[in-house]
Amino acid sequence: MRLTDDQRTIQQLARDFAESELAPIAAQIDQEERIPKEIIAKMAEIGFTALNVPEAYGGPELDTMCKVLVVSELAKQCASTAEVISVHTLVNDIFLKH
Repeated sequence: MRLTDDQRTIQQLARDFAESELAPIAAQIDQEERIPKEIIAKMAEIGFTALNVPEAYGGPELDTMCKVLVVSELAKQCASTAEVISVHTLVNDIFLKH
């Protein structure tokens, strides 16, 4: 499978974020059973919480593969944080469809 330039870019962005922001605190996240608000805010700022939101609503309207790539890269360092983004974008889909 060949990724598009946009897909490779978002994958690298997610990988860099996961390695720099999540890897150092992944054990702490698991132990405390909470993700720091600052991490959620940073992911929102980058656009991870709005991956699938149409441009008309202020999102980047990225394809499903981009979502999969982001969640996969986050999960390599912190599965809990990856699941937050996965569920968040699922809720976005529900709102957008209904």
